[in-house]
Amino acid sequence: MCCPRCAPSSSGKPASWSVCQIWDYWPKPKYLFLRHVWRDRVGWDGLKSSVRHVLAQWQPKRVLIENAHHGPPLAAELSGYSTELVSPVPPGARGEEGKPGKLERATMLLNKLEKGEVFLPRYNNQWLPELEAEWLAWTGLEDETSDQVDAAAYAARHAAGHSTVTLWCPIRVPWNPYGRLDWRWS
Repeated sequence: MCCPRCAPSSSGKPASWSVCQIWDYWPKPKYLFLRHVWRDRVGWDGLKSSVRHVLAQWQPKRVLIENAHHGPPLAAELSGYSTELVSPVPPGARGEEGKPGKLERATMLLNKLEKGEVFLPRYNNQWLPELEAEWLAWTGLEDETSDQVDAAAYAARHAAGHSTVTLWCPIRVPWNPYGRLDWRWS
């Protein structure tokens, strides 16, 4: 069933995706392990229901939510979980014309990927082809789909500031609910 919230925007571009990723972090070698991805174009009720389902299944210690658009109301809906609103813009990031863009947001993630510090699951990963397709096709241009890149970038930024093993869930919410691959472990 399609709802109006999933319809293309007035600009002709498709509506953004909501993304919820489950990550583990091993601080000694600075490794990130992506455990699970939920990604869909849903309305407000679908977003709340789906995120609650993922959180109930994985029980992360921390829930990071993009502090933009519908992030604050979503955080308020998730009582019982330790939530933190994260800025879409990293501190001190500056891109073209002095304002940060998608590339600046993803710099820490790109560096970790280049160093081989991000691992993807070999099994139970039906979401992996879409994730890899987005990551490998992404060039940093503003009009590109990058919702899974953004959520993973939040994970990389969060990991950089923590020194303990943890399981957490960065959530990327849409701005408008209306309108060599050997990184795998066995």
